[in-house]
Amino acid sequence: MPKSRTKDLDFLDIFSLGLILLLFIFSILKYSYLPQFLDSYYHLSVANAFIESKGWVGYSWWDNAPIGRPHLYPPLYHLILVLMKTLGLEGIKALKLSNIAILPLFFFSLWFVMRKIVNSRFAFFILLALSSSFSFYVSVTGNIPASLGLILGLFSWLFLKENKPLSSLLFLSLVFYTHAAISWVFLISFIFLAIFNKEYRKPALKIILACLLLSSAIIYHQLRHARFFEFKLLYEARLIHFNIFLVLLCLVSLVFSYKKSDMATLLFCGFLIACVIVFFKYPYRIFNAQGMVGISLLAVLFIEKTLFSKSLKRTRYLAIIIGSYLFILSSSLALDCKSFKLEVFDSTYQSFISKKFIASKHFRSIYFPRYWLPAAKAITENSQKTQIIASNENYIAQLFSSLTSRPVATAMLGEIK
Repeated sequence: MPKSRTKDLDFLDIFSLGLILLLFIFSILKYSYLPQFLDSYYHLSVANAFIESKGWVGYSWWDNAPIGRPHLYPPLYHLILVLMKTLGLEGIKALKLSNIAILPLFFFSLWFVMRKIVNSRFAFFILLALSSSFSFYVSVTGNIPASLGLILGLFSWLFLKENKPLSSLLFLSLVFYTHAAISWVFLISFIFLAIFNKEYRKPALKIILACLLLSSAIIYHQLRHARFFEFKLLYEARLIHFNIFLVLLCLVSLVFSYKKSDMATLLFCGFLIACVIVFFKYPYRIFNAQGMVGISLLAVLFIEKTLFSKSLKRTRYLAIIIGSYLFILSSSLALDCKSFKLEVFDSTYQSFISKKFIASKHFRSIYFPRYWLPAAKAITENSQKTQIIASNENYIAQLFSSLTSRPVATAMLGEIK
């Protein structure tokens, strides 16, 4: 029996790597209309400003020009873009490359870490569950700093399990310099583990305290200007997809996890609870973006510990049924402007492989190089670097600001006044 089980798990590893390769292909197929989201242009503007300022700056002189505002966004992704531009990549190509790379990088990291923390079968199903959720799949490229933060945070968990506290500390601290919200989500998961698990209490507490010390620079900067931050209900809140299967299993898993004290259960519960606290005013982030990681981890944990049994035959049947459902359907209840709609086929894979993807392959995002690049060239050649771009359409001003390295009269990231 153990021998067969090992073969099954090895077989799932091959399937996992195949899924990651497929996701990478999906990314490449989208190349022509990347960058797809306006957030990318904001990050490029920040990177351009860092280059112009010859380093990180804590005041955003390029936004709301000429007055400006405090710059509170953690700098890691912007510094990566600076490095890419320094190595000779054009801004748009740097964005395209990062948009393509983040998907396989995130899902490979998720699979690799969960394979070490739990097992190969769990790693396969968490990979399939999250990648099949189309709304989550979109969010990975929609918010690259958050995705990078998730990757770093997952490895901080792994290094804690492998008794590598310095590595765990380094990666957890880096999350604070990557994304303001995800950093606290992972820190709270460590606190949750320290409270309820005696074995990891001491190392977890040491990592927490040392992490706060190493991250004190960015935390102090953000707290110092906290009065400029305000929670806003963003447009994304009107477009929420509730993944029916995973959300229901997550709720059941929370009940079954009561009084469980193993590392994986506590970290997963801590992560989800932290997401609810941190993203309380951002339901989209809980059900479609970063919080979906916690929902899926607990849902798959329930599948692994309860539905799958010692009976290899029964486990195989269930694995095929659940895997097929996630790959083909992954149904969701969509909330669109206060009306609910059942999306039976809401799987990423079904969308890309079916006629849906074929029909949308000519789709272009807000970036139209045929029109924008000549206009950006004209602006660059007929203006000085200190001149300010303005438009009655905020996103147009932001887009040309990022393409021309000029300050802009308006600003994105509306949570910062």
